[in-house]
Amino acid sequence: MDHITNYKQNLQHITGKKAKQIDTLLTTKYNISILQLMEIAGLRLAEFIKKKSQTKVFFFIGPGNNGGDGLVAARFLHSWNISVEIILIKEKSKYSKTSQDNLKYFTKSGIPITLFCKKTLNKISSKDTIIDALLGTSLLSKPKKSIQHVLETINKCKSTKISVDVPSGLNSTTGKLYKHHIEPNYILSFMAPKKGFKTIKHSKIFIADIGININTILKDNKF
Repeated sequence: MDHITNYKQNLQHITGKKAKQIDTLLTTKYNISILQLMEIAGLRLAEFIKKKSQTKVFFFIGPGNNGGDGLVAARFLHSWNISVEIILIKEKSKYSKTSQDNLKYFTKSGIPITLFCKKTLNKISSKDTIIDALLGTSLLSKPKKSIQHVLETINKCKSTKISVDVPSGLNSTTGKLYKHHIEPNYILSFMAPKKGFKTIKHSKIFIADIGININTILKDNKF
C-alpha cells in the first residue's frame, strides 16, 4: 500500500482547525468537493481495513464527515463481499444529507443498520473489527456524556479497533486527549498527521494519501 505510509513524528502536523481551513480551500479555490475527498478517504480506509480484518466489521458512525468516511468504506467493503454492520449513535434524521444518502444504499442492500444501545456489545466478538468513525477533527471540547458511554463500550471490546483520521476523544486543535477517548490498535489519518499524535503511545498510526499534497497547500496559502 504505497499510498498508506507509517507515521513519523518529524512529519508536518496540522491542527483540526487547519484541517477544516484546508477543506474549505480545496472546495473554494481548487474545486475539489468534500464529497470527492470523502470518497477517496473512504476507499483508502476500506483498503486498510481489508488488510487488517478477517471477519465482520462493525462501523460506529457519527453524524459528521468522519462518519461519512466510515460509510463510504463500509460500502466498498460490502462490494468486496466483506460482512459489515452500521451502528448509529443518533437517529438517522440527525445525520448529514451525505450520510443519509449513503444510509439509503445500505438499507436497500439489506446491510444491518442499528442504533447504539446497551446490547450492542453482545453482538461483537473478539475476532471482529470495530471502526471508530465517530467524532473526527471537529471535536473542540470533551465528549458529551452520551458519547462517553459509547466510547467506554467500544474500549471494553477485545476486538481490533481502527480509528478514522483521529481517535474519538482527541482535540486535534489543542492536542489534548480527553479522559474519555477511544484506545485504538490503529489510526488511519488523512493528508497529514494531526496535532496530538505525539502523545499517543499505544496505537500504530498510518497516514493515507488522498490525492492532496499538503506541503503545496500550506506553501501556497497563508493561514
